[in-house]
Amino acid sequence: MSEFSKLLKNSRFASLAKPLGKRKGNSHPTHQVVETRASSLHRQEWGLKYALPKKIKSRYITFNNADTMERIVDFETNGSDHWKRLRFQETGLVPKLDNSKQNPLFGSTSEQNNIVGVNREIENILNLPENLNRKDIQALKLVFKNLRDEFREYVKSQDIILLNKEKFKVDKFEKLARDFLKEYKLKSTVNKIESIETKRDEFKFNGFGGLSYNLKGRLSSTPNGIKDKKIITGRYIGADQQNTLVGIGGFTGVANKVLSKTQIQNIKSQGKELRESIVPFHLTEATIFKSGAVIVDAHLTSSASTSRLPNRSSRTRSNIETKDTDVVLKNLLDLLNSKKKNI
Repeated sequence: MSEFSKLLKNSRFASLAKPLGKRKGNSHPTHQVVETRASSLHRQEWGLKYALPKKIKSRYITFNNADTMERIVDFETNGSDHWKRLRFQETGLVPKLDNSKQNPLFGSTSEQNNIVGVNREIENILNLPENLNRKDIQALKLVFKNLRDEFREYVKSQDIILLNKEKFKVDKFEKLARDFLKEYKLKSTVNKIESIETKRDEFKFNGFGGLSYNLKGRLSSTPNGIKDKKIITGRYIGADQQNTLVGIGGFTGVANKVLSKTQIQNIKSQGKELRESIVPFHLTEATIFKSGAVIVDAHLTSSASTSRLPNRSSRTRSNIETKDTDVVLKNLLDLLNSKKKNI
């Protein structure tokens, strides 16, 4: 046994209970949150077979088994998913589902949508599941590698003159690849691609998951009038040249722009890092993917550079004013002392 294992065995970490759900890698809640009222919490009543310990102060728990051999409920005081749902409902956003298939009535010609459409069409041809394991992907690569010679002969038989031209488009090559896969599935008696045993994902996200039940485009009435948008504060998680990750209400978002270098320097002049600063954002939309992950699109407000970030001019003015007041008070004290001496 190594020194680290001995140290871990004798430490307090070894006596900690294993958590019910995985802390990393889950983009959706794994356990149902059970709530009790304040009056029932005083009596430790949760609707379970056994009462929970009296030291519990939280109204929300998650549990695996309502009864065990030891007659103890395997539970945790974890209501973070419940509070995330409430914070998302406060934003007033109505999420939308991520549909990779293009709408035939409103087709887009952008490069990104074309790539998504091509990938989805190939998945439908090969009848592949949504989530593949690494072993399945390696097996598919081996099958495609063995089909190179057949695909080369297929391309030569189709249009060899077009391939020799200088202005050859990739779209034509992709179309030939899709047609080849269709013919290969029809000709081959034993399909090597379908013979690969793939594990389909058991989890299937239905609807909005209780995040919102509002209608899209709903207006909110306030004492100052009707508003169709709401300003939410968030923190910068990471900044890249293309995307800017933001943490808002327990969810991950993508901001439209990054803070300037002067704004970042103003934050660091206070002794804080970029992640510690709170910046106001305007949320435009939220997308729910098939895996259950939620991505929020956020726009940095124009007042973020003035209201939330420190202003050097105000600090210099305050320093000057304090110096002037000190001089005035000193002169008054000198006058009082001189009058006392004369008396």
